[in-house]
Amino acid sequence: MCACAEAKEYFSNLRLHKMNFAWEGADDGEIIEMVFSKKRADDRKLWLAKYEEDLYVDHNQPTVTYTDFVNKELIHFSMMDNQR
Repeated sequence: MCACAEAKEYFSNLRLHKMNFAWEGADDGEIIEMVFSKKRADDRKLWLAKYEEDLYVDHNQPTVTYTDFVNKELIHFSMMDNQR
């Protein structure tokens, strides 16, 4: 399947992919800063060293914390981005 067809399929079922986030406090803010701050590159390296290929957010849950999203979903994107 080409990327264009895959994108069309994904976005045609957007309700199935939508996630509701729950802010749990300072830990959520800390991990978001770690992922996006240019000053936290060394922390990101440690974070990526803990990568588990089979770890994902449970999409059957009504909400996901920002910390879980970062550690179980965004980390996959970050790993693939590094490989590119």
